[in-house]
Amino acid sequence: LCMVDMTSLDWQSAMNRQIPGRADVAAVTQWARLKATPLQHYFLRHRMRWHQGPCSSRWREVEAHEVRYRGYWLDDAEYVVVGFGTAGRVALSAVRAARAQGIRAGLFRPVSLRPFPTQRMRQLAEQAKAFLVVEMNGGQMLDDVTAAVQGRVPVRFYGRMGGVVPFPDEVLREIVALTTHPPTVDEDPRERWLGLMARPVAA
Repeated sequence: LCMVDMTSLDWQSAMNRQIPGRADVAAVTQWARLKATPLQHYFLRHRMRWHQGPCSSRWREVEAHEVRYRGYWLDDAEYVVVGFGTAGRVALSAVRAARAQGIRAGLFRPVSLRPFPTQRMRQLAEQAKAFLVVEMNGGQMLDDVTAAVQGRVPVRFYGRMGGVVPFPDEVLREIVALTTHPPTVDEDPRERWLGLMARPVAA
């Protein structure tokens, strides 16, 4: 939000710019290590500290007003599925199918990932028996969810990588597994998922 444009190796022009832009941190670090005098080191650190205050204030403002998410069947949900983007839309079909089977599942779909809807996740943790995080990666959002629930309820993970889109029946199978084989708070969701992915594919 408040990054300084540091693409130039000229420290004076880089530090004097106060407009948002791309930051080549490695280039500035290399310049500071090889060419900067002790006085220039001091001014470099001083200007960076000067920018931390406005950035922190702006981030708090964003956290207060720009958190976005959508919820489906969360009022009475005992099993909360969390997914964003394409995985979230696939999970919606799976949750709908789980509801048809009498499972009280709901979907929480974050729209803004940074800042993450932590407060709403903590509220859901007070009513849910378990969370299922569905992603098209190795668990980038999983850490956000586990940090938000703070070990109060167990979390499971199901991901697909390499651009593979999970099918609704795959997600539904994981939702059903929450009811038939309930997870525990001590379970490592990523390790369990890696074990699932290591199983040989049935012919």
